[in-house]
Amino acid sequence: MEKKIFFIILSFCLISCIQIETKDMSGRKTTNRSKDEDVSKITPALPDSIIKIEEKKAIANIMFGINKAQYKQEEKKFLKDVTIVDSHNYQLGEYEFFLLNSKFYDGGLYFIDLYGSPYNARNQYKVLYELLETKYNKPQIKNDFPDNLPSTGRTEYTLAKWNIGKKIIDIVLFSHDGERYSIHLYSYIPKVKELAEKLESEKKNIEKEKNASKAIDLL
Repeated sequence: MEKKIFFIILSFCLISCIQIETKDMSGRKTTNRSKDEDVSKITPALPDSIIKIEEKKAIANIMFGINKAQYKQEEKKFLKDVTIVDSHNYQLGEYEFFLLNSKFYDGGLYFIDLYGSPYNARNQYKVLYELLETKYNKPQIKNDFPDNLPSTGRTEYTLAKWNIGKKIIDIVLFSHDGERYSIHLYSYIPKVKELAEKLESEKKNIEKEKNASKAIDLL
């Protein structure tokens, strides 16, 4: 009899441990998810067939790896499709931008940057995020929009990040001067971006050495 009672009590304790939920001071259920939320474990994966197509695209029909001449042709077509009537700005859904920047490495496109219009950054983030979530599901990383924005200097703050095969898409909050803020969309190949930045750093170091040597010769 005593053995039966012992096993009943033990079973009850095990079940209770499994069912324990974290609660805050008010008794409400909470989760231990950080503000820098990694949602990759709850994000449905895109089919491989979709990833293989999308990872090649910088945006729309502009493909990574094309040369500058090809890029100019595709850029013109793309901007024509998204131009706001009687305006110098462009629009994807409700997200508004005024410039499309591009970067090349070894003759091929590896990075584009949509410069969001410098107003109503919080709403611009919301509408751009919804567009990307609709197409690519939830991002691998999602950060809350900061309550206290930087008051000085030029800063960047990544709000969301999607990993799509070889490509990454970032939504970035950009502070221009501590007073104006805009939402940027980055689409790039990270491995090529790393190579390009390394090369740029090496060029700067060589230039510094040349300038230093020239200054010494002038003494």
